[in-house]
Amino acid sequence: MPRLDATIEEIQTPKRRRIYNIALTGVISTPTLETFRRLMRSYVESDLDILVDLGSVTYINSSGLGEMVTLQDTLRQRNCNLLLCNITAEVRQLLAMLGMNNFLHIFDSRESALSGLDAGLKKLEPPPAGLAARATMMQVGDSVT
Repeated sequence: MPRLDATIEEIQTPKRRRIYNIALTGVISTPTLETFRRLMRSYVESDLDILVDLGSVTYINSSGLGEMVTLQDTLRQRNCNLLLCNITAEVRQLLAMLGMNNFLHIFDSRESALSGLDAGLKKLEPPPAGLAARATMMQVGDSVT
């Protein structure tokens, strides 16, 4: 059975901005999606920015990517940010194919995400209607036509 575990810590950026760092380990897919939702929901209500480190996630399917878009939208409505770091090349490719990299803050490392937050993130436009649903139908390796 796939598992999703998390290590959570409240940290500060170099300029002392408080943020939650959530380092995920395991798989983000249909069997673990509810675990992911519950975890994120509990931290969204804190009204802090959330940095999700995906460096130890071995697999994420399109349903998980759709949840990332939904999470970003929820945080945006609360004047907070979702930052993603340490994304695998395959997931980065899928995000680009779907155009989702235009709607998510993606960084190579935790340090670059924290620096980016302090420097001021570019304003993201809300994703087009149905993007999260479209993402749930895609898999890594699919092509967009």
